[in-house]
Parts: sequence; structure tokens; C-alpha cells
Amino acid sequence: MRIVLFAIVCCVVGLGVSGAFSPDDQALLQSAASLVAAQQREENQRVERYLASEKQLGRQLAAEMHARRQQGQRPETWTVNGIEYRKQRHGRHITIERFDASHKHWLPVIDSRTRTGTGEQQNGVSLTTSFYVMRTPVISPDNRYALLPEAFVDDDLYRVSVWDIEAGRQIDQASHQSVGELVWAGDSRSFYYIQAGQNGGASALIWHQVPGAETTSQPVGATERQVYQAVSHASGLSIAAASSGRYLILTEDTGAGTDVKLIDLSSATPFLLTLDGLKPQADNLVDHAADGFYMRSNQDGRFALYLAQDRRGYWKKIYTPDASAHVEGFQVLRDWVILRIQEQGVSALRYWHKGDRQRVRQVPFPDHRYKVWMPTGSSGNVLVLGYTSPTVPPVRVSFDMAREQWLTDWPKEQQAYQTRYLHIPVRDGVKIPVTLIWRTSDTPEAGAPLLVTGYGAYGFSLSPVYGTSYKSLLDRGFVYAMIHVRGGGELGEEWHAQGRGRNKKNSFNDFVDVTRHLQRRFHAYDRTYAMGESAGGLLVAASMIQAPSLYSGVILQVPFLDVSGVMAQDQPRFGELERAEWGRPGNSDDLAYIDSYSPSRTVASTCYPPILMIAAAHDARTPSREARDFLGQLRNNKCNENSTFLFTEPDAGHAGSVDRVARNIMSYQFILKLDRMNRRQQVQE
Repeated sequence: MRIVLFAIVCCVVGLGVSGAFSPDDQALLQSAASLVAAQQREENQRVERYLASEKQLGRQLAAEMHARRQQGQRPETWTVNGIEYRKQRHGRHITIERFDASHKHWLPVIDSRTRTGTGEQQNGVSLTTSFYVMRTPVISPDNRYALLPEAFVDDDLYRVSVWDIEAGRQIDQASHQSVGELVWAGDSRSFYYIQAGQNGGASALIWHQVPGAETTSQPVGATERQVYQAVSHASGLSIAAASSGRYLILTEDTGAGTDVKLIDLSSATPFLLTLDGLKPQADNLVDHAADGFYMRSNQDGRFALYLAQDRRGYWKKIYTPDASAHVEGFQVLRDWVILRIQEQGVSALRYWHKGDRQRVRQVPFPDHRYKVWMPTGSSGNVLVLGYTSPTVPPVRVSFDMAREQWLTDWPKEQQAYQTRYLHIPVRDGVKIPVTLIWRTSDTPEAGAPLLVTGYGAYGFSLSPVYGTSYKSLLDRGFVYAMIHVRGGGELGEEWHAQGRGRNKKNSFNDFVDVTRHLQRRFHAYDRTYAMGESAGGLLVAASMIQAPSLYSGVILQVPFLDVSGVMAQDQPRFGELERAEWGRPGNSDDLAYIDSYSPSRTVASTCYPPILMIAAAHDARTPSREARDFLGQLRNNKCNENSTFLFTEPDAGHAGSVDRVARNIMSYQFILKLDRMNRRQQVQE
């Protein structure tokens, strides 16, 4: 069946490239879709049969995770020109409300649960799926309209609708699919969006005029106009409104560097402005405030913060971190500048008053290991932050920068869990950071099951967060380990560079060597499990192939498994960000190196540990076919036939249906069943 399915899919891909879809072609598409759906049902039923003995456990895990979610679930609030809005989650749906100050109560703006009945088509084929995602609507400056980014096919492709808040109805829709980034013009009568390419990625910047809002410079009927075309299909386009509200900032990752252009949002006619003084080979992140343009850039080698008073671009370096630190991002308020610094694997927030730049202060946090982010809502002297740690559920807190004190009472820390941060040497002598968490009442050195996880790509830092899911394992005696392998951003730019491109195998070696160390430390022989998501799935799969006997079970959630195939085909989703991370199409040396570790190309004729893969039917980043193909390769060896499983979530995209909770419940059922069997076998021996 797999060979027949592959042939049909290849034919369908050919039709898609040609762009011609006859009635016979559409029938073939429907037939291929039916075969894929049948295979998914068959594999899903196989997983369900295997986990049938764990139904009660699944209900317990669901109750535990739901209770923890409630602890950290608070409405997200923000203000648009004096009117307060809030967003609340209801499973995978959201509701948006705004505050009526005159009557002191909240009024509904939009409920995504009322929007799921709209039909969609793809390549002429009707989609009868319940998949649906709405991102946070973007409110117009005059508070009259909301832009609704909605996904019906996958969670990287959005339809944009204009919602009249007062009338409570949709009045308009963008002509093209979007990647979900939207910016209103200052007059609230037009907006900008990034058009999605034909096969994914960002292709162009589009200006869209709301009906009935024509100006003398834009005649009736001129509802859309392309303002900018991406340099290539691999370029990464993104847009954002500047903190000042004056400019739209267009950023393009060209592969050689980051280009930045501007649009004056007060202008009735959209046209691009240049920002001078940027080095085209540098990685530039720009914002604008009342006192000028701020930029995080590595144009002089290391990331630093720069300031220019106007678009002529005389850039003055105003902050350079210590050699051991890395500038991750920044936020500019009217009187304050806040930097997010990564130092020794920990995020720190440093800030100064614009009138006293020499006095740099740091926000104090109660934990040694935590994750902090800067949502909207900061103003005046008050910095609004999102915060979580292994002992603190996600909270929204406020800090007075002038008085250097917290305005929010911190939730009481949970003393039931211990956190340790270690550095473990690996085969080439480099010390790898590891975050360990376990239940305080346990003595794991006497022997404990171990779950290791990691990511190690794109310079992303794997931060220790509140264990909405993983605490269910801690409460059952597990040690949870986050291995901060090279390729992540925990120790800065060089740490990322040491685990990308032709250094990628460092990531896998780090993961394997640290796992061995932890296995000895906690006497977790035959009770060591690994779990990875997306690029973390690649990390875990490649590590398992390198050392199959090290792991007693493996979970791969929406894994990236076919790096070679995606790169060789030069697919649009393999953009400049991916090329910088993995290698460049057409470079035979890059391709040969990737072939030497890509899980889809390196499965050996050996026995692997039990594996559960969880894919998503509406995942455009790591399509479910990668997991199906990997499953087939594993099962070519009969000793893997009965221990490899694939579950495809029918109504989910890359991020999962409900914040990954359902995904984790199934994963933990699988791990705990394996561990129970392994423990029983140890006792018998």
C-alpha cells in the first residue's frame, strides 16, 4: 500500500507543479487523499489498541494537566488608544472582548467558535475538516475594525477578514492567503499583510483598502496593491508596527543578511522608504521610538544595540554586552529601554532611563532558572512581563522601573520540586548545560526513570518552564532533563554556530553523551526515555540511530525527519532561515553532510527501541508524510514491526490542537506503559 500511495502522491505533486487540474486530476487528488486517510485511520487504531490498557491513566493525566493549566491561565489584556481588550482561551478557540468604561463591563468582539463553519477549498478539492485556528485579531487605531487571521488548511496559512466591531459582522476579506502578519495604516482605512507564496513561505507585501474608505490617491476599485516583492521564494519577509506607531517595518532575510525598509503609516499612499547605514551582511532588528531608530545588529561582529536619530542612519553603538552575554531582543518605551540578555543559559532583563544611559539596572527575579517575555501593555515607568519557572505557573507581572520594585504579588513557589543546573563534559571536552527537575521527596541517585529532551536548532533557547505536562511524570518518580545541546541559543551566537550547518552532528553527540552520563548518575539503565518535538524530533531520532541501545523508548512529536529531501527539492518552506541552519540546495558538500545524519537516510538494519511518532494532518512545517515514510523504513526490519507506532492528529497543525496537552497525554501513556513493563522485567531478572 505504501508503494502505491507514493506513486499517486508523486503524480499529484506533478499536477500541482503544472498548475493544471482537470476533473480527472481532481478525482485523482480525492483518491490519494482517501488512501492517506485510510492509512492514517489504520495506524491510529493500532496506537489506540496498544494504549487501550492505559485509558484510566489517560483520564488521570488529563485531569492533572487541566488543573495545572487553570493555575496559570489568565486573560491576555492590551490597550488600543485608550480602550482595553482581553483575549481568553477556550480549548483551541479564543474570545475577544473589550471593556465598556461607561458601564464597567466587558463586551464581546469576536468568538472564534462562531467562525468554524466557513468552507474552504484547496486545488479545487473541498476540505471537510474541523481544523481551525484564529490568531489574535489586530484592532484598528480607531477601534472600529478587527483583522481576523484564520487558518483552515494548516497553521502557517491564514485567510484575513475585516470585522466591523460595532456592526458585529464581516465586511471584507483579503484577496490572498497570508502568513498571518498584519499592520493597520494610521487612518484605520487600510492595512498591510504578507502574502503567502503558492507553496508556502512569504512572497510579497500587500496593501489592502477597506471598502468605503477610498481616497483621492486611491480610486474606487483599487482595493489591493502589491507594495514589495520578495527577492526570492526563499527570502523571509516579516512586518511589524514600530513602537512609535509611525512606521511599518519590513524585514527581509536574504540569506546574506537582513534588509530593512519602512512605510510611513500616516501616508495615504503606500510607498517604501529606505533606512540608511545598515550593513547588508548583518542580522538587523529595528524599531522606532520618539527619539529615533533602535537596532540590534551584529554588524561589528557581536550583537549590540545601536541608535540613529533619523533615517539617514548615523548609527551610534549605545550598548555592548559582556563577552559571555548575548543580546536577544529589546523593547523601547517613551522613557525607557529594556534589553533581553542571554547569559550562561539564563535570560536577564537590563534597562535604563533614556536620560541616564550610563546607569544600567537589572530586573530581579525570584528563581535561578526561568523564562521571561515582554508582551504588550507596558507604559510609563511600568514594565509588564510574562514569567514562568519550574515552580511558578505562567503569570503576568508588573515591575516599576523607576522605583525598582515589583507591583505584583508573586505566586507562592511550589517547594515540592527541585531544580538543578549542571554542565556535563562530552566527547570533545565541551561542557553541555543541563536542567534537571525532580520531586523533592525523591532520591533519584538511588535509581529513577529518566526522560531526556532537547531542541538544539535555530539558536532557540530551551527555557525551563512550568511543567503543565511534565509534572505528571515527576509525580510518578521521573527525573526530567532538558539537555541544552549546541545549536541552541542558550550560550549565545557561537553556541548556535557550533551546532548548525556542517557542525550539526555536535548536537547529536551532545545529546547521546549527556544521556549516558545521566543514565549512570540516576541508575536509569533500561529506564531512559527520550522525547523531541519538531527540530527536537530530528535531534532525538538522529541520536537514537547513533545509539539505539541507550534508550528504552522514544517519542517524536511532529518531527523533522527528511532534511535531505526537503533541501534537495529546494522546497519553498526551505527558506533562508533554513538554509543558514542546515545548508544550501545545490551545494553537494552540504547535501552529503546532511545525508550522513538525516534520519530518513540513515535507518540501519538493526533493532531500535519502541517508538511513538505523533504527526499532524494539517502541519505544513513537518508534513505527516515524513513520519509515514520513516515508519515504513523502520518496519522494513521485522524486529521493529511491533514496536513502532504513528498517530496522526486529524484536526491539528504543527502546534497541536489544545496547547499540545492531548499530544503529551498520549506520549506519557506510552512512556509510562513502557516503564511499567521494563520495571516488571527488572524485578523478574
